[in-house]
Amino acid sequence: MKRVLRPTLLAWRPLAVRMGLSGAAIVLAVLVKVAGETPWGEPLRRSEGWDIAVAPLAHATGALAGLLCAAVADALWRLQRRRGD
Repeated sequence: MKRVLRPTLLAWRPLAVRMGLSGAAIVLAVLVKVAGETPWGEPLRRSEGWDIAVAPLAHATGALAGLLCAAVADALWRLQRRRGD
């Protein structure tokens, strides 16, 4: 497991550190966008000029899943760093 975690986690970590305020701004923008779609409303929304319906709840759950994955990856990275691997 160590060989799998090290390249993936250490590869993204320096990028996250460099992003700093930019990363926080992106997270804030995504939260504002998802909240603006009011995912607690109608399950499917059709927009004029579009041939497809949009599912705002899918966007909200996808953003939440991404946040949880990032939190797990960060926790694994910190645990690996504490162990000195």
